[in-house]
Amino acid sequence: MGLHRLIDRLPINTILTDNERQGLERVANGEADVFVGSMFSVNAYIQQHELTSLKIAGWGGPEDELRIGVTHAKQDLLPRINAGLAKISQAEHISIYKKWHNITVIEDIDYSLVIQVVTALGMFILFLLYRTMCVSKYNVHLEVNNKQLQKLQLELEEKNSDLDFLAQHDPLTKLYNRQYFNQTFLEDARQPQEKTPQNNNISLIIMDIDFFKAINDMHGHAIGDKILVQVAQVLQASVRELDVVARWGGEEFVVVCQHVQLHDAAELCQRITDELTYFHFYNNINVTCSFGIALLGDNEPIQACFERADAALFKAKQSGRNQYCSA
Repeated sequence: MGLHRLIDRLPINTILTDNERQGLERVANGEADVFVGSMFSVNAYIQQHELTSLKIAGWGGPEDELRIGVTHAKQDLLPRINAGLAKISQAEHISIYKKWHNITVIEDIDYSLVIQVVTALGMFILFLLYRTMCVSKYNVHLEVNNKQLQKLQLELEEKNSDLDFLAQHDPLTKLYNRQYFNQTFLEDARQPQEKTPQNNNISLIIMDIDFFKAINDMHGHAIGDKILVQVAQVLQASVRELDVVARWGGEEFVVVCQHVQLHDAAELCQRITDELTYFHFYNNINVTCSFGIALLGDNEPIQACFERADAALFKAKQSGRNQYCSA
Protein backbone atom coordinates (compact mmCIF):
# COMPACT_ATOMS: atom_id res chain seq x y z
CA MET A 1 0.00 0.00 0.00
CA GLY A 2 2.87 2.35 0.86
CA LEU A 3 4.55 1.61 -2.49
CA HIS A 4 1.38 2.51 -4.38
CA ARG A 5 1.18 5.86 -2.56
CA LEU A 6 4.80 6.56 -3.38
CA ILE A 7 4.29 5.70 -7.04
CA ASP A 8 1.17 7.86 -7.22
CA ARG A 9 3.13 10.87 -6.03
CA LEU A 10 5.94 10.50 -8.58
CA PRO A 11 5.59 12.58 -11.79
CA ILE A 12 6.05 9.49 -14.00
CA ASN A 13 3.86 6.97 -15.81
CA THR A 14 3.43 3.77 -13.77
CA ILE A 15 2.42 0.28 -14.88
CA LEU A 16 1.10 -2.25 -12.38
CA THR A 17 2.01 -5.90 -13.04
CA ASP A 18 0.59 -9.11 -11.63
CA ASN A 19 3.96 -10.52 -10.54
CA GLU A 20 7.70 -9.90 -10.58
CA ARG A 21 8.23 -12.04 -13.66
CA GLN A 22 5.89 -9.93 -15.75
CA GLY A 23 7.50 -6.68 -14.51
CA LEU A 24 11.05 -7.86 -15.24
CA GLU A 25 10.08 -9.08 -18.71
CA ARG A 26 8.59 -5.68 -19.57
CA VAL A 27 11.84 -3.97 -18.52
CA ALA A 28 13.87 -6.48 -20.56
CA ASN A 29 11.64 -5.87 -23.63
CA GLY A 30 11.89 -2.09 -23.30
CA GLU A 31 8.23 -1.63 -22.34
CA ALA A 32 9.22 -0.20 -18.95
CA ASP A 33 12.29 1.52 -17.57
CA VAL A 34 12.31 0.38 -13.95
CA PHE A 35 10.77 -2.42 -11.94
CA VAL A 36 10.44 -2.21 -8.14
CA GLY A 37 10.50 -5.51 -6.24
CA SER A 38 12.24 -7.63 -3.63
CA MET A 39 15.99 -7.70 -4.19
CA PHE A 40 16.48 -11.39 -3.47
CA SER A 41 13.57 -12.64 -5.55
CA VAL A 42 14.42 -10.28 -8.40
CA ASN A 43 18.04 -11.38 -8.33
CA ALA A 44 17.05 -15.03 -8.32
CA TYR A 45 14.76 -14.51 -11.29
CA ILE A 46 17.44 -12.64 -13.24
CA GLN A 47 19.94 -15.46 -12.63
CA GLN A 48 17.48 -18.25 -13.51
CA HIS A 49 16.30 -16.71 -16.77
CA GLU A 50 19.66 -15.19 -17.72
CA LEU A 51 18.32 -11.66 -18.03
CA THR A 52 21.87 -10.29 -17.96
CA SER A 53 20.80 -6.97 -19.47
CA LEU A 54 19.02 -6.15 -16.22
CA LYS A 55 20.78 -4.78 -13.16
CA ILE A 56 19.62 -3.99 -9.66
CA ALA A 57 20.04 -0.23 -9.32
CA GLY A 58 19.59 0.23 -5.54
CA TRP A 59 18.23 -0.95 -2.23
CA GLY A 60 14.69 0.12 -1.50
CA GLY A 61 14.27 -1.58 1.91
CA PRO A 62 12.99 -2.96 4.18
CA GLU A 63 15.75 -5.55 4.45
CA ASP A 64 14.95 -9.07 3.28
CA GLU A 65 15.80 -11.43 6.11
CA LEU A 66 15.46 -15.22 6.11
CA ARG A 67 13.80 -17.05 9.04
CA ILE A 68 13.75 -20.68 10.09
CA GLY A 69 10.67 -22.18 11.68
CA VAL A 70 10.08 -25.68 13.21
CA THR A 71 7.03 -27.53 14.44
CA HIS A 72 6.24 -27.97 18.10
CA ALA A 73 7.36 -31.55 17.90
CA LYS A 74 10.86 -30.47 16.79
CA GLN A 75 11.24 -27.41 18.99
CA ASP A 76 14.04 -29.10 20.92
CA LEU A 77 16.15 -28.51 17.78
CA LEU A 78 16.01 -24.74 18.15
CA PRO A 79 18.81 -24.42 20.75
CA ARG A 80 21.07 -26.57 18.60
CA ILE A 81 20.26 -24.54 15.44
CA ASN A 82 20.87 -21.22 17.20
CA ALA A 83 24.10 -22.52 18.66
CA GLY A 84 25.24 -23.61 15.21
CA LEU A 85 24.32 -20.23 13.69
CA ALA A 86 26.21 -18.42 16.44
CA LYS A 87 29.38 -20.30 15.52
CA ILE A 88 29.28 -18.99 11.91
CA SER A 89 31.87 -16.20 11.44
CA GLN A 90 31.29 -12.98 9.53
CA ALA A 91 33.46 -14.19 6.66
CA GLU A 92 31.44 -17.40 6.47
CA HIS A 93 28.24 -15.34 6.48
CA ILE A 94 29.48 -13.41 3.44
CA SER A 95 30.61 -16.58 1.66
CA ILE A 96 27.23 -18.25 2.18
CA TYR A 97 25.44 -15.08 1.13
CA LYS A 98 27.39 -14.91 -2.13
CA LYS A 99 26.89 -18.62 -2.83
CA TRP A 100 23.12 -18.60 -2.53
CA HIS A 101 22.24 -15.11 -3.69
CA ASN A 102 24.99 -14.49 -6.29
CA ILE A 103 24.70 -10.71 -6.14
CA THR A 104 27.53 -8.66 -7.68
CA VAL A 105 27.75 -5.01 -6.65
CA ILE A 106 28.75 -2.81 -9.59
CA GLU A 107 30.02 0.70 -8.90
CA ASP A 108 28.48 2.49 -11.85
CA ILE A 109 28.86 6.16 -11.00
CA ASP A 110 28.73 8.70 -13.80
CA TYR A 111 31.68 11.01 -13.18
CA SER A 112 31.25 12.97 -16.42
CA LEU A 113 28.90 15.51 -14.84
CA VAL A 114 31.24 15.91 -11.87
CA ILE A 115 34.17 16.44 -14.22
CA GLN A 116 32.19 19.01 -16.21
CA VAL A 117 31.19 20.89 -13.05
CA VAL A 118 34.76 20.82 -11.66
CA THR A 119 36.16 21.93 -15.02
CA ALA A 120 33.66 24.78 -15.30
CA LEU A 121 34.35 25.83 -11.72
CA GLY A 122 38.11 25.70 -12.31
CA MET A 123 37.79 27.81 -15.46
CA PHE A 124 35.61 30.29 -13.58
CA ILE A 125 38.18 30.52 -10.77
CA LEU A 126 40.98 31.01 -13.31
CA PHE A 127 38.92 33.72 -15.00
CA LEU A 128 38.41 35.45 -11.65
CA LEU A 129 42.15 35.23 -10.90
CA TYR A 130 43.00 36.59 -14.35
CA ARG A 131 40.49 39.40 -14.00
CA THR A 132 41.80 40.22 -10.52
CA MET A 133 45.36 40.37 -11.87
CA CYS A 134 44.25 42.60 -14.76
CA VAL A 135 42.32 44.93 -12.44
CA SER A 136 45.28 45.07 -10.04
CA LYS A 137 47.67 45.80 -12.90
CA TYR A 138 45.30 48.44 -14.26
CA ASN A 139 44.99 50.05 -10.81
CA VAL A 140 48.79 50.19 -10.48
CA HIS A 141 49.07 51.70 -13.96
CA LEU A 142 46.27 54.16 -13.15
CA GLU A 143 47.95 55.15 -9.89
CA VAL A 144 51.24 55.79 -11.71
CA ASN A 145 49.43 57.89 -14.32
CA ASN A 146 47.60 59.83 -11.61
CA LYS A 147 50.90 60.59 -9.85
CA GLN A 148 52.42 61.72 -13.13
CA LEU A 149 49.34 63.83 -13.82
CA GLN A 150 49.53 65.42 -10.37
CA LYS A 151 53.23 66.12 -10.90
CA LEU A 152 52.52 67.72 -14.28
CA GLN A 153 49.68 69.73 -12.74
CA LEU A 154 51.99 71.02 -10.01
CA GLU A 155 54.63 71.87 -12.59
CA LEU A 156 52.01 73.66 -14.69
CA GLU A 157 50.83 75.64 -11.68
CA GLU A 158 54.43 76.57 -10.89
CA LYS A 159 55.01 77.61 -14.49
CA ASN A 160 51.82 79.68 -14.49
CA SER A 161 52.89 81.28 -11.22
CA ASP A 162 56.30 82.03 -12.72
CA LEU A 163 54.66 83.50 -15.82
CA ASP A 164 52.37 85.65 -13.68
CA PHE A 165 55.38 86.86 -11.71
CA LEU A 166 57.40 87.59 -14.86
CA ALA A 167 54.45 89.43 -16.39
CA GLN A 168 54.44 91.90 -13.48
CA HIS A 169 58.05 91.92 -12.24
CA ASP A 170 61.46 92.85 -13.56
CA PRO A 171 63.49 89.62 -14.02
CA LEU A 172 66.73 91.27 -12.80
CA THR A 173 65.73 93.27 -9.72
CA LYS A 174 62.46 91.37 -8.92
CA LEU A 175 60.73 94.75 -8.53
CA TYR A 176 57.46 95.55 -10.28
CA ASN A 177 58.09 96.31 -13.97
CA ARG A 178 56.97 99.17 -16.18
CA GLN A 179 54.03 97.19 -17.56
CA TYR A 180 52.63 96.67 -14.05
CA PHE A 181 53.07 100.37 -13.23
CA ASN A 182 51.34 101.45 -16.42
CA GLN A 183 48.42 99.03 -15.98
CA THR A 184 47.99 99.86 -12.30
CA PHE A 185 48.43 103.63 -12.42
CA LEU A 186 48.98 105.35 -15.76
CA GLU A 187 46.46 103.34 -17.81
CA ASP A 188 43.79 103.17 -15.08
CA ALA A 189 40.50 104.20 -16.71
CA ARG A 190 38.92 105.40 -13.48
CA GLN A 191 38.39 109.06 -12.82
CA PRO A 192 40.88 110.78 -10.48
CA GLN A 193 38.21 111.27 -7.82
CA GLU A 194 37.41 107.56 -7.97
CA LYS A 195 41.07 106.58 -7.65
CA THR A 196 41.87 109.02 -4.87
CA PRO A 197 38.79 109.44 -2.69
CA GLN A 198 39.08 112.32 -0.23
CA ASN A 199 42.53 113.14 -1.66
CA ASN A 200 44.48 110.03 -0.60
CA ASN A 201 47.75 112.06 -0.56
CA ILE A 202 49.61 110.03 -3.17
CA SER A 203 53.20 111.10 -3.77
CA LEU A 204 55.12 110.00 -6.83
CA ILE A 205 58.94 109.69 -6.76
CA ILE A 206 61.04 109.14 -9.87
CA MET A 207 64.72 108.37 -9.21
CA ASP A 208 67.71 107.80 -11.48
CA ILE A 209 71.18 106.36 -10.72
CA ASP A 210 73.76 109.04 -11.34
CA PHE A 211 76.33 108.37 -14.08
CA PHE A 212 75.22 104.76 -14.50
CA LYS A 213 76.52 104.65 -18.08
CA ALA A 214 80.01 105.41 -16.76
CA ILE A 215 79.70 102.48 -14.33
CA ASN A 216 78.84 100.13 -17.21
CA ASP A 217 81.65 101.49 -19.37
CA MET A 218 84.26 101.24 -16.62
CA HIS A 219 83.26 98.00 -14.87
CA GLY A 220 81.18 96.15 -17.46
CA HIS A 221 77.49 95.40 -17.77
CA ALA A 222 77.68 92.39 -15.41
CA ILE A 223 78.79 94.67 -12.56
CA GLY A 224 76.23 97.23 -13.71
CA ASP A 225 73.47 94.61 -13.34
CA LYS A 226 74.70 93.78 -9.82
CA ILE A 227 74.60 97.50 -8.94
CA LEU A 228 70.97 97.65 -10.15
CA VAL A 229 70.08 94.66 -7.95
CA GLN A 230 71.75 96.26 -4.92
CA VAL A 231 69.98 99.58 -5.49
CA ALA A 232 66.66 97.67 -5.68
CA GLN A 233 67.51 96.06 -2.31
CA VAL A 234 68.12 99.49 -0.76
CA LEU A 235 64.76 100.74 -2.10
CA GLN A 236 62.82 97.75 -0.79
CA ALA A 237 64.44 98.12 2.63
CA SER A 238 63.67 101.86 2.78
CA VAL A 239 60.01 102.06 1.69
CA ARG A 240 56.91 100.97 3.60
CA GLU A 241 55.04 97.76 2.94
CA LEU A 242 52.12 99.54 1.24
CA ASP A 243 54.40 101.56 -1.08
CA VAL A 244 54.91 100.39 -4.67
CA VAL A 245 58.44 100.27 -6.13
CA ALA A 246 58.90 99.61 -9.84
CA ARG A 247 61.80 99.61 -12.27
CA TRP A 248 60.78 102.07 -14.97
CA GLY A 249 63.61 101.14 -17.30
CA GLY A 250 67.42 101.04 -17.38
CA GLU A 251 68.68 102.77 -14.23
CA GLU A 252 65.38 104.58 -13.53
CA PHE A 253 62.94 103.63 -10.73
CA VAL A 254 59.48 104.81 -9.65
CA VAL A 255 58.06 104.83 -6.10
CA VAL A 256 54.35 105.39 -5.38
CA CYS A 257 53.71 106.40 -1.76
CA GLN A 258 50.17 106.50 -0.39
CA HIS A 259 48.94 108.56 2.60
CA VAL A 260 52.02 110.83 2.65
CA GLN A 261 52.52 114.53 2.20
CA LEU A 262 55.20 116.08 0.02
CA HIS A 263 57.60 116.59 2.93
CA ASP A 264 57.20 112.89 3.90
CA ALA A 265 58.22 111.88 0.36
CA ALA A 266 61.23 114.23 0.64
CA GLU A 267 62.25 112.53 3.90
CA LEU A 268 62.03 109.15 2.14
CA CYS A 269 64.35 110.42 -0.61
CA GLN A 270 66.83 111.62 2.01
CA ARG A 271 66.65 108.25 3.80
CA ILE A 272 67.36 106.42 0.55
CA THR A 273 70.28 108.80 -0.14
CA ASP A 274 71.77 108.03 3.30
CA GLU A 275 71.33 104.28 2.79
CA LEU A 276 73.12 104.48 -0.58
CA THR A 277 76.00 106.33 1.07
CA TYR A 278 76.60 103.62 3.68
CA PHE A 279 75.78 100.62 1.48
CA HIS A 280 78.75 98.49 0.37
CA PHE A 281 78.40 98.12 -3.41
CA TYR A 282 80.41 95.81 -5.68
CA ASN A 283 84.01 96.91 -6.31
CA ASN A 284 83.47 99.68 -3.73
CA ILE A 285 81.66 101.73 -6.38
CA ASN A 286 80.20 104.97 -5.10
CA VAL A 287 76.50 105.06 -6.08
CA THR A 288 74.28 108.14 -5.83
CA CYS A 289 70.80 108.89 -7.14
CA SER A 290 68.74 111.91 -8.16
CA PHE A 291 65.03 112.22 -7.25
CA GLY A 292 61.99 114.02 -8.59
CA ILE A 293 58.93 114.32 -6.32
CA ALA A 294 55.34 115.30 -7.12
CA LEU A 295 52.15 115.16 -5.00
CA LEU A 296 49.02 114.08 -6.87
CA GLY A 297 46.62 117.00 -6.88
CA ASP A 298 42.86 116.88 -6.48
CA ASN A 299 41.21 115.58 -9.67
CA GLU A 300 44.62 115.50 -11.35
CA PRO A 301 45.33 112.60 -13.75
CA ILE A 302 48.25 110.56 -12.52
CA GLN A 303 49.90 110.93 -15.94
CA ALA A 304 50.14 114.68 -15.33
CA CYS A 305 51.61 114.04 -11.87
CA PHE A 306 54.13 111.65 -13.41
CA GLU A 307 55.21 114.30 -15.92
CA ARG A 308 55.69 116.85 -13.10
CA ALA A 309 57.83 114.36 -11.13
CA ASP A 310 59.89 113.65 -14.24
CA ALA A 311 60.44 117.38 -14.73
CA ALA A 312 61.55 117.65 -11.07
CA LEU A 313 64.04 114.79 -11.66
CA PHE A 314 65.47 116.65 -14.65
CA LYS A 315 65.85 119.73 -12.46
CA ALA A 316 67.73 117.67 -9.81
CA LYS A 317 70.14 116.40 -12.46
CA GLN A 318 70.68 119.89 -13.80
CA SER A 319 71.40 121.12 -10.28
CA GLY A 320 74.33 118.75 -9.78
CA ARG A 321 72.70 115.29 -9.11
CA ASN A 322 72.66 113.35 -5.80
CA GLN A 323 69.72 115.44 -4.60
CA TYR A 324 65.93 115.63 -4.80
CA CYS A 325 63.64 118.31 -6.18
CA SER A 326 59.87 118.77 -5.82
CA ALA A 327 57.40 119.80 -8.49
